[in-house]
Amino acid sequence: MSQLTVGEAWTLEGVNRLQLVGGKTGLSREIQYVTVVEIPESIMWKGKEFLITTFSNVKDDVDTQINLMEEACKKNCAALAILSHPQGAYSAVIHPSLIASADRLGLPLFMIPNKVPYIDIITPIYQEIVNRQYSALKYALDLDTEMTGAILAGKNLHDLCKILSEFLTTLVLIVDRWGSPRALASPNDAATLDVFLEQCRADRLQISDYIGVANRIWSDKTHEKTAFVRHPIRAGGYKYGEIIIQCQKAELSRYEAVALDKASTILALYMEREQAIEEARLRIQRDVLDDLLSGTSREHLKSKFSSFGWPVEGIRSILLVKTNATSDFAKESAYLQKANSDDSFKIVRHILAGHSPSHIAIRRGDSIVIISHFSSSISIEEAKRLSVQLARSLIRDLEKWQWRVRIGIGNPYADIQKLYESYQEAEIALSIGQMICPEEKAIHADNVIGHYYLSKALTEEESDIIINTFVRELIEYDREHSSELLKTLETYYSYGCRVSQTASTLCIHRNTLKYRLDKIKEILGFDPMVDPYRLNVQMALALYRIKNKYS
Repeated sequence: MSQLTVGEAWTLEGVNRLQLVGGKTGLSREIQYVTVVEIPESIMWKGKEFLITTFSNVKDDVDTQINLMEEACKKNCAALAILSHPQGAYSAVIHPSLIASADRLGLPLFMIPNKVPYIDIITPIYQEIVNRQYSALKYALDLDTEMTGAILAGKNLHDLCKILSEFLTTLVLIVDRWGSPRALASPNDAATLDVFLEQCRADRLQISDYIGVANRIWSDKTHEKTAFVRHPIRAGGYKYGEIIIQCQKAELSRYEAVALDKASTILALYMEREQAIEEARLRIQRDVLDDLLSGTSREHLKSKFSSFGWPVEGIRSILLVKTNATSDFAKESAYLQKANSDDSFKIVRHILAGHSPSHIAIRRGDSIVIISHFSSSISIEEAKRLSVQLARSLIRDLEKWQWRVRIGIGNPYADIQKLYESYQEAEIALSIGQMICPEEKAIHADNVIGHYYLSKALTEEESDIIINTFVRELIEYDREHSSELLKTLETYYSYGCRVSQTASTLCIHRNTLKYRLDKIKEILGFDPMVDPYRLNVQMALALYRIKNKYS
């Protein structure tokens, strides 16, 4: 039941003795208060008042009466009721211009017959308002009792969603804070809607897409167009998700608002408990990862994988994910850094679930370790290609959430015990890749492993000789002139010496790029774009980046 409207109040005993003389189109206005005012200038507007007055001090000033009515409309007044003058008919008191204004503004204008006391109007209206408030509170208490009982009985989120749907008699969708659907229910067609929910999960749709699809389903079945309202599931300043309901209009009724507030608190407690259980499970998963990286036995790893329901057979590789906060404020706040780390991990898991349920994500320090899994029926080369494809897909999806991402990719192995080697390779790819190819976000170990072993094979003195021979003049020039010739040359190499792509990446004109390349030749005294100089310069640049550890 919604708030009391003027039209509904007019049907109450006592109030029904009033005569409606204008503003009939506004009978749907809602009433929260009844206010009696004899001096219009003293009105303290609250909004949604049923205003009773005699206009005694302005009874002959029609312009002031009209101004008061316009002000009442601006302040969201529910209705205006004027007491009939004791000595004459209402037409002598309520001027036709005032009635015309009421019609124009859609503000109900009533005439109170002289024999109707104010108390006969005020009492039934307030009694009905209180009755409706009591009904709304009882409604919320009944919902609280049923949902709390369901939790104590071990019911799941789908059961809670169904209870809420039946109370509201409409479709209800619950999503988590990342927009993933968790439960959906309707008083009718539950099986059809379950299929719809699975399809939404499979397609990895956003909330706006769920609403669009749900509205089409509803419209096809009922031939009605409805609005959707989103209500946060929040507790202790933390948002766990949203409740999305269908309703006839975008504004909630009192009953719906009270029910959603109560359901929000109960669902937040349920989801918090879920989160605590999940965190305990993740701690055990991190222990398994530690076992894997410590080189434990093959049989022990297989036993651990089986206990989690993870596939034991197949081809696997490690993807090492690093994400960064995008705002300076977040970087400065330890709390926000922890919150961002939690969010990025959950978003990664959400994205992986859309690719394959056999991929595993485990948080380790400030990194996310992904154990990708592929069928034993494919080749190692195909598994490598799919690993790179998965990494690039993850980067695209994470960047939609405003995360800066880099992923190191290890080689795939059929032997579960060799995952330790894949992890080491992913670490090397991430650390060396950000030094020698800073523009690349997904780096496979095969692309940088040569640079790594080269730097390990050479002594520091030998590395310095190569650097000084081929790029030292360029380094010194950049330092003295605050230029970016070294970065320009590296970017030019990374794009296969293609002018357009290099200029676009550096955000400079093609002519500026050609000028810089000519300047590089002049400083070095040779052309670094032709062999054998090109190979030597690329090796020197890689050693310089590894040695100095900056990009």
